Amino acid sequence: MGGLGEHKGIAVLPLNITSARFEAAAFGAGLANELAGRIQKLAAYDANLWVVPPDLVKKKGVLDPRRAGKSFGVDAILTGSLDDAPDNYSLRLRLLDSRTLDRIEEIRLSAGTREPWHADLNRRLAGLLDVDLDSSALEAAARGCSLIPGAFDSYIVGLGYLWIEEGAALDSAAAAFEAAISRDSSFCDARVGYAHAQFLKAEQTNDTLLAEKALTSCRRSLELDSANAAASIMLGNILSSRNKKEEALAMFERAISLSPRDPEARRLHAWTQLELGRYEKAENAYQALIAVNPGYWGGYESLGYLYYVMGRYQDAVVQFERVGELAPDHAPTYNYLGALYYILERWEEATRLFEKSFALGKNYEACANLGSTILLSSPIPRCAISKRLWLSIEKVPSCSIARRRFMKESERGRERSCCWETRLRRDIP
Repeated sequence: MGGLGEHKGIAVLPLNITSARFEAAAFGAGLANELAGRIQKLAAYDANLWVVPPDLVKKKGVLDPRRAGKSFGVDAILTGSLDDAPDNYSLRLRLLDSRTLDRIEEIRLSAGTREPWHADLNRRLAGLLDVDLDSSALEAAARGCSLIPGAFDSYIVGLGYLWIEEGAALDSAAAAFEAAISRDSSFCDARVGYAHAQFLKAEQTNDTLLAEKALTSCRRSLELDSANAAASIMLGNILSSRNKKEEALAMFERAISLSPRDPEARRLHAWTQLELGRYEKAENAYQALIAVNPGYWGGYESLGYLYYVMGRYQDAVVQFERVGELAPDHAPTYNYLGALYYILERWEEATRLFEKSFALGKNYEACANLGSTILLSSPIPRCAISKRLWLSIEKVPSCSIARRRFMKESERGRERSCCWETRLRRDIP
């Protein structure tokens, strides 16, 4: 990967799909998710390689390569296209420099529709990313997948609907995973996907039957392949949602032992320790996450949040500043930093950071936080305001209550707060 930094940070964006058989948006998003998952497996063989979690790409909605570099703090963008003709597939993957968008390298794969067109994908991805793999490593990276024609395609569609997660998408995802399993009953990753779809649906509807289906599918996947880290992570999530935290911890620890550099397993392990109030263990777990993925800013962000919970505000500031260095256009960072300076009553820094967060991406929280900061930093008698009240009021009400109850004491403060409240109403749907 010539010309890139020390750490090979990769963001995978949804691919462009031309297909008469599959819904293009679902297949493109699903294929991006699968590629990100495969890169994560390759990271076990290259300490400098890491990939942005697909859920974060979805959450931020950054689909333009021009914005992805700074937003995610990566060195390269992986994008491409797939043409699904009646008789063959043609996949084209392009690796772009995140700063210049110059093409670093490109690979093409093609196969007939009755052939496993993805069979050589791991080897070609490893070559694209300069990861040295022997035959045993290639076999390990392919664990959980299927080479049966049609099964993999249905699985990709299911991943895409999971990513969309709107309307009836979860039902469509479950149906696609079931189709994959019907073609290949030993397809472990499809069973994990099915569990994920049913778990999310159960969370939305409080349907205990769907929750049981998710649990059964995860356990069946582990029966078929006890070394499937994704199944252990999914089972841990389900157990955690049932407040079986100790059992969940055991599953996350199992996933870590199977895939030591998987950031999701380590993040969930640390988060569960935090939920249980075991702050020292959570701190150690987050530090371990950073140690194995030093180029990925998500570990610093999580550790910063832990320090905030512990009241170690200056330590939290250090972590979030590191996030800003690695991913300078990640807007939430400046909201978090602003909140910390707000707590420390460093009003000018807080105001500057909330404004920067809003400038990077219009967001609800930055406006409300800025309104509160402007109010509290204006010459209002401190006895007139309960700081505890301000920290408990949410979003827009904090601006409107500020203006209605307290802004008479500061004409300039009223004007600035009203200005930001107006922007909030105008710019945020």
